Amino acid sequence: MASIFFELASAAITGAGAAKALAGFPAEQAKPALLAGIKDQKSSVRREIITALAQFKDQGLADLFIGIIGSDTSYY
Repeated sequence: MASIFFELASAAITGAGAAKALAGFPAEQAKPALLAGIKDQKSSVRREIITALAQFKDQGLADLFIGIIGSDTSYY
């Protein structure tokens, strides 16, 4: 369900725009869709997804962020 929501949002607007839009939704609705797009090919999309997820201030996402910082070589 979450990946379908992200795909539909991405089809309507750019992936980065979809991530920005999802940031305005409640965490329980937006997080699954954002997490579904976290490995997008475009670094701009990943950056917006991380920014959106960070707004939720969820300690449970710390390991995800640390992993991305350590492994994503793109120039955000």
